[in-house]
Amino acid sequence: LAYQGKYDEARSHFEQILDKHPQALNVRLVYADLLSWMSLYQESTKQYDMILETDPYNQGALIGLGHLKSMQGDFGSAEVYYNSALSGHQNVEGPLLEIGNLKLWQRQWGKAVGYYKKVLGINHKNRLAQRGLEDASWLSSPIITFLSGYFEDTRAYKRYWAGGQIEDNNGDNVVVRITYLNWSFSEPESPPLSRNDLSIALLYHIGRSLEGSSSLSALAFSSQDVSLSVRWASSLMATPVRSLRLYFSYGREPYMENLAVTRANYFFDIGGVGLDWELRKWLSTQLSYNKSWLNGKYSLGYYDPGIKNWITLSTYQDRSIKNEASVQISGRILSNPEICLKDKYLTTDYRAIGDVPYWTPSNLQQHITAIDIVKTIHSRLKLGVECRSIYTQNVKELGFGISGTFLYRLKGILQTDLSISYDKVHVNVPWEGLGGSIAFSLRL
Repeated sequence: LAYQGKYDEARSHFEQILDKHPQALNVRLVYADLLSWMSLYQESTKQYDMILETDPYNQGALIGLGHLKSMQGDFGSAEVYYNSALSGHQNVEGPLLEIGNLKLWQRQWGKAVGYYKKVLGINHKNRLAQRGLEDASWLSSPIITFLSGYFEDTRAYKRYWAGGQIEDNNGDNVVVRITYLNWSFSEPESPPLSRNDLSIALLYHIGRSLEGSSSLSALAFSSQDVSLSVRWASSLMATPVRSLRLYFSYGREPYMENLAVTRANYFFDIGGVGLDWELRKWLSTQLSYNKSWLNGKYSLGYYDPGIKNWITLSTYQDRSIKNEASVQISGRILSNPEICLKDKYLTTDYRAIGDVPYWTPSNLQQHITAIDIVKTIHSRLKLGVECRSIYTQNVKELGFGISGTFLYRLKGILQTDLSISYDKVHVNVPWEGLGGSIAFSLRL
């Protein structure tokens, strides 16, 4: 019953058995595991403690308490329990595997590799250790990626990109990522344009509850107006408790007309906050708010050939503001395959101050309902599909979208990512249309 997800019914059966046979330690152990699956951590801890009162070296109870501590983010106590499960027992395969998993969750990938190898030295057929070793080896090694993609939005603006990325882990807590992308843009009644992007990013972890990123990009345009521009961004994610994640971001981007032409002396400042709160194991909510400020200066005047200089008549400053907010509820109704229902409300308010053209529609409200299905096959292949309806409230039009993903990793050496999406809407919303991308990653 428990494996079928009928937790309450299974719990009732266990309680009836334990009322009659309170010394049935194996039954109590499975009952304690069940309570932990139900997120009843205090009750589960009580059952494990009752087992240890009778059998202080019960390996299953010690591993169970280690699980509880790790789920609560207390990795130090979890490791103490796992090490206790090692001492005095001939069967050390299980505790070693759990310590390996613990090191993997803590991003201590080199140590995780060592523990998984110990497990495989005892039992070379242990599939969980094999997969853990593949994951830890992948995460702790330099990765080179080749990627390309295409997108055509609702206004027939086309974008192509191709390039490469190399990623290296400078220790367990810092990742260095260097990326090069070549972009080609085309739009109706305009000549094609191109852009070359070179960026460096640092991804870092601070303790157990903080992780962030910082990036700097140089953008070289084929436009005659501006040849080079710079983009930077930073973000921080805090996990004060296991069920709550908080997001903060800030950055600056050059102003680009039609996603291809940049304008001199114009830039966006973009700031955002968000949260992801797991209300239950099967229910979560996501909130986000982003604010963009467009800052720019331009001058009106004429060129005087007599003095060979530009005569400025007046100088103007533009400052436009865009506010984006969204709220989403996500509910998981199955675990394998994982099926999630999502309901999202998105609003965008754009206020133009000055005469700067911008393609985001003003006062946009969208209601998006989606079903997301993900199936993992043999731990190396992951397939996903999402179907969604998109209702644009302010124009009372209904659109739809579908996307698919394919991920395959070959023995922790080569990984292939493929994605494709299509959205049919009747308003000029950027990045809604037909697109796809493919990436091949190789572990060096």
